[in-house]
Amino acid sequence: MSVRLEYGGVSIECETAEEAVFMVRMLASGSTNGRSQSATSKTTSKQPSLTAIVKGLGDKQKSALRHIVAAGGTANDTLLRQKLNVEGSGLGGVLGGITKGAARAGIDPKRLFQKSIDTGADGERIRLYTIPEEAIEEVRKGLN
Repeated sequence: MSVRLEYGGVSIECETAEEAVFMVRMLASGSTNGRSQSATSKTTSKQPSLTAIVKGLGDKQKSALRHIVAAGGTANDTLLRQKLNVEGSGLGGVLGGITKGAARAGIDPKRLFQKSIDTGADGERIRLYTIPEEAIEEVRKGLN
C-alpha cells in the first residue's frame, strides 16, 4: 500500500509509511519555516537552472539521475535499487534528496523527475522514474 503526501503544493507518493515519515522529516529539515520559505523564494528570487540544482545534489542523488539518463530517461525501481546498491525504502531516501534539493531551490521536483506506477504481466506494481524530456539535457549538463 502506498502513502501519498502533499508538501509545498507537490504530491509525493511513498511505498511505505516508514518512507513517508523519512520524507517528511527530510523535507522539513531543509527549511526553517516550511512552505512559506519555498513560496517566498519562488516570488523574490530568480530560480536556479536545473543544471545548477543537479550540480548541488549529493553523489547518490546524482548517481540515481545518471542511471535514469543512461536507461533512456526512464528507469524502474528494481534497476535503481540494484545500481545504487540500496534496499527497500533506501531508494526513497536517495530520491527524497532530489526532491529536497528541488524544493530548496523553489522549483517543482517534477521538473527533475517524475514517478509513475505500471503493472507488470504478473500483476506486480512497477515504479517508474522518468526525467521529463524537456529537462534531460539540463540534467545531463549538471551530471558532468
